[in-house]
Amino acid sequence: MLAVVERPSVDKFEFPVGIHGTLELVALGVIGVELALKLRWIGWTTILKHKRTMVKCITLTIMVLEAITVLIRQSSHFRVTRALRPIFLVDTRACGAVRRYIRQILQSLPPILDMLVLLLFFVCIYGLLGYFLFGGDEKNLYFKTLSDSFVSIFPDVMMPSYAISKWSAAFFICYISTVLYVLMNLMLAVVYETFTGIEKDKFRKLLLHKRQACKLAFRLLVSKQTPNNVRFKQFQGLMRYYSPQMSQRDVILIFRQLNASNTGFLTQDEFLNIYDATTLKWRLKDPPDPWFSAAWPPLRVFCRAARTTVTWQYLSTSYIC
Repeated sequence: MLAVVERPSVDKFEFPVGIHGTLELVALGVIGVELALKLRWIGWTTILKHKRTMVKCITLTIMVLEAITVLIRQSSHFRVTRALRPIFLVDTRACGAVRRYIRQILQSLPPILDMLVLLLFFVCIYGLLGYFLFGGDEKNLYFKTLSDSFVSIFPDVMMPSYAISKWSAAFFICYISTVLYVLMNLMLAVVYETFTGIEKDKFRKLLLHKRQACKLAFRLLVSKQTPNNVRFKQFQGLMRYYSPQMSQRDVILIFRQLNASNTGFLTQDEFLNIYDATTLKWRLKDPPDPWFSAAWPPLRVFCRAARTTVTWQYLSTSYIC
């Protein structure tokens, strides 16, 4: 909203400096209160440990000082910090997936930058070769100077050189084949491999974290009578806190699913699969076919109709009345 009413903006929606400056301070104040409550809960030293919180605090401080300066001067200057406003939007709970992708992009930048440097190196090499091969022709303005050759090393500049010598096409074909079909595909492979490696590493850390949590929970659930196993009573108490809305039937089925040894007790190896077992969905199995399913066809039709009539809910209600 501030982007619409601040200068430069649409003339019909432009507000005075005092109004949009006050609105900005109010919005920043709300964000500051939310940040203060968060830091009070998790500790003020988190600013020095958590990078995202540190960036948010520094950005908030700079924007508050700049908004106060605008109100004092009663004039809006060129403000670079306006481009930092999406930081507060990305830091919300609804944009968790956006933060995850941004973090993965930042983590994958080093190998991508290496490929960009390699691509720039080949562009400079071909630009230098183009300057020495085609720079002697005064009519060819694309390779007249070394800087022009670096900027103009694109396919549409081939025609002036091709008009002089058809063999000059080999230079541009070699350049396009190397940069477009080799280096660009190599960069795509590096980006894919980097993202895949980050996802695998994140999944591995999550899996190890879950296994460690299961081991700690197993140590708390065992008793002196069964120090190496978990009984159903302790498992039922755990599920009451883990998923209060889960029915008794689901708890029993999950326990039976985990108890592969059918001993009535869960070992540590069986208990490690509790995260996968709790994601299972249970439904009643279809009833078996009635006894008349293989009977003579006319008799089967009659028996099916009689069964439907007897099990009709309104008919059962009339019998009760």
